[in-house]
Amino acid sequence: MSLASAFFPFVKMFLQATGALYAARCAHHYSPGTRVRRAWTLMSLGPACWLFAQLSAALYSLVLQRRAPVPSFHDLFIFAGGACVIAACVSFRRIYRESGFAVDGGPKDTLFLAGISVPLAVVGYVIVSNIWSTPEGTLEHVVDTCYPALDLAMLATVLLLLRTALRFVGGRVWHVWAAILAGLACATTGDMLFSLSAISDLPIADVLANLSLITCYGLVALGVRIQYRMVSS
Repeated sequence: MSLASAFFPFVKMFLQATGALYAARCAHHYSPGTRVRRAWTLMSLGPACWLFAQLSAALYSLVLQRRAPVPSFHDLFIFAGGACVIAACVSFRRIYRESGFAVDGGPKDTLFLAGISVPLAVVGYVIVSNIWSTPEGTLEHVVDTCYPALDLAMLATVLLLLRTALRFVGGRVWHVWAAILAGLACATTGDMLFSLSAISDLPIADVLANLSLITCYGLVALGVRIQYRMVSS
């Protein structure tokens, strides 16, 4: 095992814990039962689930010295974290709309999603077709297919929320969402690179994937920390 491979998990776990903690503190700032509190709670559960996924992976790679089975708790926590983040982004956009901000919706959202669905579907098809061309079993193929599907769904949600966040350019709210959404985009890139490394066995793809995910967790932690400092000041 290389030094980088042993170092990456600890960096990711630190940043995941930081992001989960600050998002939870943001949620605690708002009144119980409010939508904004639920949204920040969902956002905190995302990095928290990813932290448990990383702990599960570290158990196998660093302690047991073997690859995690498929499916495993690592996969379960990754999928749960992604689902929580997607739900949080949808909730935040709904909150902005109901708060009176000029947020496009309805037909414009449909047209926007239709416009981005074509390139996302092409990317997804290329990745999934390569996954199913490997000699793994059917169960492994299904689990591996869930990763790009979740990533592309998250990317679509991120782009949708970005349309709303662009209205806050120049303000402190923009700094929050610029960091968080850029981080989530890096998560998608990292997972795509992991899929590439699994298919091609290119060491550089694995390193770039880890760096992309570290960037993701760092930016998400930065964004929620800015939010916490803003609401607590």
